[in-house]
Formats: sequence, C-alpha cells, structure tokens
Amino acid sequence: MEPRSYRDNIKQMRQLQLDWLGVVHSHPVSQAYPSARDLTGWHFHDKSLWIMSLKDKEFQLCAYYIQEKNILPIMFEIIE
Repeated sequence: MEPRSYRDNIKQMRQLQLDWLGVVHSHPVSQAYPSARDLTGWHFHDKSLWIMSLKDKEFQLCAYYIQEKNILPIMFEIIE
C-alpha cells in the first residue's frame, strides 16, 4: 500500500467516523488463501484479510484473521 494513499484513507475514515475492518487484495493465479508472503507481511493484527481469487472463471472471495501466523477463517454472507 502506498504510504500517501494509506494516510489519506485513514484520515478520510476518521473524518467520516468509519471503522476500518480489514484489507482486501487479489490473488490473480492462486486460491483465495493467505500466501507465505501474506503471512510475513501482515501487520494489521486487529484487521481482517479479504482475498479475491481470480484464478478460476468464477471469482472466489474469502476472509481471514491472521494472528501470529495462525490463519483463522471468517464466515460471512453476502446479502444483496
């Protein structure tokens, strides 16, 4: 995440009194599961990690908490 973009987003969330729940990123060629790089680079222990896999024709979205390199899946439901 670019430092300036990060700072600007945090500032805007505070102004709008929003809670930062997690981080979303994609895995273009792998499953929606935290990679070794995700685990070593994860510094947001109180936030969730949302991963969108673009590997298959139908996208897959999964969410996790990562605590001391332990991967804890989050159950969620998308309501339209």
